Amino acid sequence: MFKISVAELKSRYALGERNFESAELQGANLSYLTLVDINLSYANLKGADLSYCDLRRSYLKRTQLVNAKLIRANLDGAFMERADFNKADLSKATLNQAQMYRATLAMTKMNGAYLNQTNLKGAYLKGSYLNGAYLNG
Repeated sequence: MFKISVAELKSRYALGERNFESAELQGANLSYLTLVDINLSYANLKGADLSYCDLRRSYLKRTQLVNAKLIRANLDGAFMERADFNKADLSKATLNQAQMYRATLAMTKMNGAYLNQTNLKGAYLKGSYLNGAYLNG
């Protein structure tokens, strides 16, 4: 893990860098940011706020998102194999065509989330809230 500030992440992303694998961003406020195609695999985002964040086609393999807020985040086409969303809030998030193979989604709020053609094979969903979620294909 390497520690990085939100300001440094934004600056480096603006300069074209996309690989932030193993970043330490616990509790960071990343809400409303556009981070399309970013690689945050193996990163620590526990308790981070990613609400309204544009994370289309992002890489979040084995990323720690325990207690994270991803309300209305756009995760369309994201690769999130074995990511840990335990007790996260994904209410009204879009996860269309996302890869969530073997992801941990225990006690996760996904009320009103869009999960069209999302791969949830082997995902752990015990105690998840899916009221009003859109599941298709």
